[in-house]
Amino acid sequence: MRTWVAISLASVGCAGDVAIETTGQAPEDQAEAEQPVEEAPEADLPSAHEFTETSDGPLLSLDEVAVVLETNLLRFWISDPRDIFDTFDAVIADGDDDCPTTYNLLGHTYYQGFCTSESGIYYDGIIYGRSSSGHVESNVETIIDTWWYGDFAATYPDGRRWDLSGYFRLIQSRYLGSETTGFEVQTVGYVGWTPLVDPAAWLDGGISMGLDIDGLGSPEGSSQVVLNGGVSTHANGAAAITFDQVYLGSGESTSCPLEPSNTISILDTEGHWYDVRFDGPPYPSAVSLPAECDGCGQVSYDDEVLGTVCLDFASLMDWEVLPW
Repeated sequence: MRTWVAISLASVGCAGDVAIETTGQAPEDQAEAEQPVEEAPEADLPSAHEFTETSDGPLLSLDEVAVVLETNLLRFWISDPRDIFDTFDAVIADGDDDCPTTYNLLGHTYYQGFCTSESGIYYDGIIYGRSSSGHVESNVETIIDTWWYGDFAATYPDGRRWDLSGYFRLIQSRYLGSETTGFEVQTVGYVGWTPLVDPAAWLDGGISMGLDIDGLGSPEGSSQVVLNGGVSTHANGAAAITFDQVYLGSGESTSCPLEPSNTISILDTEGHWYDVRFDGPPYPSAVSLPAECDGCGQVSYDDEVLGTVCLDFASLMDWEVLPW
């Protein structure tokens, strides 16, 4: 059963609501800040997706379902979540000493907009967060733990706009006495540049996210990752893709490196779901029967079985420390 939350994109340039599956959590501490009175400039921004049915049957063929799966899975493996935090830092650095306003409260760094920098960038909203490292607990050392929470945007003189609205967190750690590295990505909200300029840039065009990624990496080749939640997508006839506790492993972390566990679902641009069910092991010690370990999943469209699609999942796990 899918759990959904409606995320209003009105404040980030969308004229409606978008529903995406979410698993992230917000930090507990939050302080109130004064609401300024300066009005934001108008900008041409995308509207929320509207579904329009034009076909009687499936919009996507089995081959197209396979392309959507491969394209989006590869996107996660080349979409470094550190890009979100690095881009945000660069956007802040494009301002000046007075805009956006910066202050510290209860151990958190705050950025408050509602102002225009000397270079003509309009900053809008309030966001806060913090970054830490070096903490050791239960034989695990935190390499980096950084997060931002709020609703913040920057509109540049050329019309480009950067949004970071919601909660975004990245944790990377290592296990003392071993080469094993852990990572966790928590996202719920909207992030990216608009309008879309470069489809190859994963943050271009803006993305609605409600996705958790948890994993372990090892130079010995026994890595694992779990995807849970969903994201919007821009291409190949799909509007969104979701993951139901999808587990992928390599080496000793799985009995079937060819196939993930559980269900990956695709929402097409007409509002219909394609559920792709895989039979791989759901955790490291689980056993997958040889007949089920083939990299193929059964595709259902509105509960009607369409056939199967097969992908090379083993190549997706050809990494050691981090997948990106």
